[in-house]
Amino acid sequence: MEKVTIKALQTVKGLEEETVRRWTHEWFREEVIKYVPQAALDCIVDHKARGHLCVLLTSASRYESEAAREYFRLDDILSTRYEIKEGRFTGNVVLPLCYGEGKVVHAEQYAASRGVDFAESYFYSDSITDLPMMLRVGHARAVSPDPRLKMEARRRGWPILDWRAPEEQAKKEKNQP
Repeated sequence: MEKVTIKALQTVKGLEEETVRRWTHEWFREEVIKYVPQAALDCIVDHKARGHLCVLLTSASRYESEAAREYFRLDDILSTRYEIKEGRFTGNVVLPLCYGEGKVVHAEQYAASRGVDFAESYFYSDSITDLPMMLRVGHARAVSPDPRLKMEARRRGWPILDWRAPEEQAKKEKNQP
């Protein structure tokens, strides 16, 4: 994943950080928000009503994460960071990536600095790549999971949530034998 991320970063190498931030926020508003399921928004509202700290832990860039934090009114973000020198992208990534085991590293550092108890924490994911983090928290939730995560969630007795739009759910059910 590190090699793939560094290769992808070559497309922005030398660009000003603020330019990429602006582009990403525009893209998020124009192309992402329209696909956000209401169930995701409801879930965040529920957690906030219970006094929970709501933090996005993602392999996405800091810029996508900032846009999501604003839109979802999250308390904080933990994301993959890109190396910046003199306001420009170098083409390198700051390790560890916020991916797989790296998410656990980021989350543990954050939790330790704020007194967060993982046994009482929730983590929502759709990907088997997040299994290390899901195993670390007390309340793992599989959301419209990929097949491997769905199988793991069933094996472990984790709730499996479906946040897809009703028309998307109907389409999937129609195509299943």
